[in-house]
Amino acid sequence: FEWLLVLDVEATCDARGRPWEHEIIEFPVVALNLRTLQVEHEFHSFVRPTANQTLTPFCRKLTGITQEQVDAAPPLDAVLREFDGWLRERGLVNTAEARSFAFGTDGHFDCQFFVDGECSRKGIPKAEYFDKWVNLKQLFADHYKVRRCKIAKMLERQGMRFEGRLHSGIDDSRNIARIAAQLVRDG
Repeated sequence: FEWLLVLDVEATCDARGRPWEHEIIEFPVVALNLRTLQVEHEFHSFVRPTANQTLTPFCRKLTGITQEQVDAAPPLDAVLREFDGWLRERGLVNTAEARSFAFGTDGHFDCQFFVDGECSRKGIPKAEYFDKWVNLKQLFADHYKVRRCKIAKMLERQGMRFEGRLHSGIDDSRNIARIAAQLVRDG
């Protein structure tokens, strides 16, 4: 594929570890051109949760996302429609010259658990392109022959430092794109 769309969502959460219906509250995508290894586009939206509408203090502290940001945001179905339009504008889907892409994620949760799970629970149509993703955490471990590790540790192993705020979806996505670019450079 020509593009790696790095996706690292943030979702509602609670510190207690009890069963929780996670809902996406930040949907960021960083488009890495795999020929140039440059980030050329970004999509970013906060998302209004509809089941657990009030963010827990733990969630606000972890993600840095405020109640005001999610209250002012569209719900997931609207964000996914906007994202689909963003993909079309860039010629990535449903055009005569659609360019190939896959999502790059830090583990299997983003596409498989968060997007798929929430769309399924809420009856939101999920585009097929969400089924094409690469687990960069596992790819990193396999390539460098190390145990799976967190984003900051992957960057450290590649001689880089985390830029931005941990658990900010857009900052995590940008850093994962840096990891992916270095993986490609390292062969």
